[in-house]
Amino acid sequence: MKVEDLFRVDERLRNGLKKYYLVCELFSSSKKFAVSHLIKTGTKPTKSEIIRSAGLFGFDLETNTIDKAAKYSSEIFNFDKFASDDDFYEIEKYKYLTRLFFKMTNEPPREKIISKFHGITFSENEISKMFESGKIPDGKFLPEVNLIQNLNSSLNYPLHKKITLRSVEKIRERLYNNFDVKEFDSGNQAVLENIISEFNKKISENYHPLEQCIILSEALFDNFQDRILASFILCRTALVLGYFVTPDISSWENTVEFIKSENEVLEKAVRKKISSEFKVASGARQRQLDCF
Repeated sequence: MKVEDLFRVDERLRNGLKKYYLVCELFSSSKKFAVSHLIKTGTKPTKSEIIRSAGLFGFDLETNTIDKAAKYSSEIFNFDKFASDDDFYEIEKYKYLTRLFFKMTNEPPREKIISKFHGITFSENEISKMFESGKIPDGKFLPEVNLIQNLNSSLNYPLHKKITLRSVEKIRERLYNNFDVKEFDSGNQAVLENIISEFNKKISENYHPLEQCIILSEALFDNFQDRILASFILCRTALVLGYFVTPDISSWENTVEFIKSENEVLEKAVRKKISSEFKVASGARQRQLDCF
């Protein structure tokens, strides 16, 4: 990972002096959030000086930018069933932290999502190796392998922010490929269409996306008693709307508790990654690195 993957260097003229800043930017909700830190004044910083600045202050730049964005976005949504400013701040912070983490690690969420589904005993690593090699690990059976392949196929289905009856039916068809499951009858289709219509209406009215994804999932399970479909739609719609959640999240309360604990884990992981990628050389010197 290069410094320019996360930051840019900005030259500003102040009182006749050239000042060079390391800048972290985040774009969200049609708005830009930025935090900067002074690298040096005068001459253009060298590559080593930029890397040193990223290593020393990159984590603070990232988390301060995320904090600004999360505070803003947590206040622009309407609430339906679950109204807590603190909860929505933590959720928006989580959204940006996961986005940053996956950007830094190139770690795909596919295996993380699949491994958490009910009935899956494969580890993330086993799923990844099976996809790469095409070989089934010892002690695993074909029905579970079929389900994993179906989940992967369903994750690749091009779902949009405005979901439709057809898209949900297509996903269900992929989820249960090679399984003996009946198609929805006209009565089920009517119920499903009403559930989807309510979800799309709430999203268009600026209700919180993750809250509405959970409500959608609950409605699907309550009406069809299909845990796999309900869990998958939760994960997939949330992902489309910018939120990474796994299917073992079963309620709003569980989601909030998971996200709060996960934010601490993610912050530690981001700090460690930035520190390892932009190591400050022992004994290295820099003329100026004052906070601005």
